[in-house]
Amino acid sequence: VRYVAPWIGDTGTTTDHITGRYGIHFHHSGDGSRGSVVEGVVVRDTDNHAFVPHASHGITFIDAIAYNTTSEAFWWDESNPDVCSEDNPTCNETDDVIYDSVVVAMNNPNPATEHTAASIQLGGGDNMTIVDSVVVGMADSGQNVAAYKWPSSDRGVWDFVNNIAHNNETSGIFVWQNTTGDDDANHLIDGFTAYYNGGTGIDHGAYSNSYTYRNLTLLDNVDADIHSHALGKPSSDGTTDTQVWWGVTTNGGTLRPRFHNPKGDVWPVRFLFCDFATVDFQEGGTGVPGLYDFIECGLDEADFDLAGANPNTVIRVQDGAVAYQLTGSGVKTTIPTFFANPTPPPAPGADLPRFLDTVGSIFQADIEWLADQGITTGCNPPANNLFCPDANVTRGQMAAFLNRALALPAATGNPFTDDDDSIFEGDIEAIEAAGITKGCNPPANTNYCPGDFVTRGQMAAFLVRALDLPPGPEKFVDDDDSIFEADIQALAAAGITLGCNPPTNNLFCPNNFVTRAQMAAFLHRAEAMLP
Repeated sequence: VRYVAPWIGDTGTTTDHITGRYGIHFHHSGDGSRGSVVEGVVVRDTDNHAFVPHASHGITFIDAIAYNTTSEAFWWDESNPDVCSEDNPTCNETDDVIYDSVVVAMNNPNPATEHTAASIQLGGGDNMTIVDSVVVGMADSGQNVAAYKWPSSDRGVWDFVNNIAHNNETSGIFVWQNTTGDDDANHLIDGFTAYYNGGTGIDHGAYSNSYTYRNLTLLDNVDADIHSHALGKPSSDGTTDTQVWWGVTTNGGTLRPRFHNPKGDVWPVRFLFCDFATVDFQEGGTGVPGLYDFIECGLDEADFDLAGANPNTVIRVQDGAVAYQLTGSGVKTTIPTFFANPTPPPAPGADLPRFLDTVGSIFQADIEWLADQGITTGCNPPANNLFCPDANVTRGQMAAFLNRALALPAATGNPFTDDDDSIFEGDIEAIEAAGITKGCNPPANTNYCPGDFVTRGQMAAFLVRALDLPPGPEKFVDDDDSIFEADIQALAAAGITLGCNPPTNNLFCPNNFVTRAQMAAFLHRAEAMLP
């Protein structure tokens, strides 16, 4: 997608630029966009945003590239009372978005103002994920600009794992998110790598929201590897750290604590397993003193440059069985160890679910069971970190699910003429030999139609034949005209289906397509009947 949204009017103002035209734009689709996948798409040489899931939920972007673009490449409108209204402050929020292996290269996010912009803006909403992605060659060098950015007044928690920012004119990450209602929602930045950036590796100023950084590699960033503007704060239980840096590799880089912006009570900022050569305080002599803990970081007193420290700042250092405290005025005292049993961080992504797109799904347990049994591997080989729960099940996929679930023997025949090019040909032949399918074009039944979607009525027939279920009584009011009525009744009597209109559940919806998540639930309920 090329040359979309040319710049309108003067380049000196942003208002002349607003056209609403972007490379790929989902606009207020709500739940109607769930299951959408943007894969292998390149948006290039544009003067506006490249990829915009705006108030459009459940979209996955895989291997999507923005090259030589202007404005934030991955973006949607902010959600806060100033932008929306006091009555509907979340008007633009977008939920369940996944950025998987996306790239932004040669982007200029905000040439008009050079302030508070990003190549990838991590917008507001629930259950968002960005993994294995890269921002490189960003041209903007303005204030508070970074490759990745959480907007300051836009609530939203992201799983942020194994992402990279390098050779950008400004910082790798900029965080100044200070929203209400998210005090105990922890942002996890895991496995982040930033090198050769003109600003800092990470510029952190979130004094209200909770962040954990771990498994960081920050190398040769010009200004510093980390700027720490904010102190931690106690969580609602009064004990939990709300700013933790756990596993920081800099090869002798610099941490620079800056002037602090506290909000309420403060808590120490905690660094575990780090290798800074210098901690250069630039807090200023007035204002709120800092609180910093360094555990297993190998820092000596001489490694702290206190010339710009608040004299009342307190620094605690622990390495092995030795601990000491240092004030901003340079007073050092020996103290008891204060952190028990420090351990290195787990591997990046250890907290992520098997499938990135199943978090929060009512079928998540069923999908995990399906994977544990080897009935599914995922929907995006070879990575297979997605399940595509909202996608409809094809007849080819149904054959694979049943063949794996029933451990059927391989078949030698070739009963259908339309499956020779299907990756599911072996599965289709196996379920035909077992009597689970007859075909899709009676009475000849020479075709299987592997790419067609499976209806709930057809699904009932597949499972009844596969599991040899006995007949059951009348259950639903909407299947009397269905050729699958007997199969539906048998499925209900076996407890494999409950209905399609909870809590009443007097309907089965025989003509609706079956989603992959629903299929996981049907098979899970049939677990006791499987070999």
